[in-house]
Amino acid sequence: MNIPIINQKIILDSCILQYINNPTIEPELTRVFNLLKNQKNKFYFSDFSTYEIFNCCPIKKEVGLTKIWKNFPRYQVNQRVTRFASDLSTAYKVNKIPITSISVGDKIIGATAMLTKSFILTSNENDFPRPFFKEVYIHDVLYKTKKGKNNLIQFYFLNPSVSTFSHYFSKRTIA
Repeated sequence: MNIPIINQKIILDSCILQYINNPTIEPELTRVFNLLKNQKNKFYFSDFSTYEIFNCCPIKKEVGLTKIWKNFPRYQVNQRVTRFASDLSTAYKVNKIPITSISVGDKIIGATAMLTKSFILTSNENDFPRPFFKEVYIHDVLYKTKKGKNNLIQFYFLNPSVSTFSHYFSKRTIA
């Protein structure tokens, strides 16, 4: 397996952090992480993911997630990020992407990726809409559910396009 992402920053979407805690998916995800680490990539997540992964979390799950969460550096959600996220939402609207279909958290993660020139690793590619985020690589993971059924999940490596954002943001209305 060769993933064409070398020496980059990669923001892990909140769903990825939850999959690391899933015993049926974790071995393959660990293999992907190790390959990416060997290619000198660095992993981060947005501070907003802290809210998303621990929101209404049962104690047992919280313990497992905390062990994982502590191992990753985080990008802070500050005024620059929240302002950029609101501008990103405006650019989505100009491009006729229903802004209510993308969560505030995903806009914050998307804005963080653009500001830090980072890729995003997610299993929810629709949370980071095209043409603002472009698929660089898709990794299929086959696993068995607790009931023994075969299941497929896809992990998407997305590259944010600041130039696309700038293009649509410049076309917003004056009044």
